[in-house]
Amino acid sequence: MKILFSVILIGLASLAFSQDTVKYINKEVLVDREPAYPAGEMALYSFIYQNLRFPDAAKKQTIDVEVSVSWEVLTDGSVGNVQFLRKAGYGIDEEIEKLIRSQKFLPCIQEGKIVKMTMMMNLPVQRRADTN
Repeated sequence: MKILFSVILIGLASLAFSQDTVKYINKEVLVDREPAYPAGEMALYSFIYQNLRFPDAAKKQTIDVEVSVSWEVLTDGSVGNVQFLRKAGYGIDEEIEKLIRSQKFLPCIQEGKIVKMTMMMNLPVQRRADTN
């Protein structure tokens, strides 16, 4: 009887814990203003494409990939915690990160307070290999 009671007690405890965890997975976040590039999203794409320098290793490759990158816009508008979910390789990702880090963004405002929040961008990168 003690064993059955212990098993039931452990089962209920784990069930209560799992329900608590589920509550926070689907929590909706409402903001007054999402983080943004001051000149707009298209201007950010233009800035990256106009300033992206392909490293020598990349120039020798034909590249056709959609890079997925996320970063935190900190409370002062600077960039932190850049992460690539899908990479291009050949040093291109590092060049994209430098360009993103060089910019200032409008930080997120939530409930009247400036807070850090993550932004994400899918960036198509295409280049034909040099034929030298």
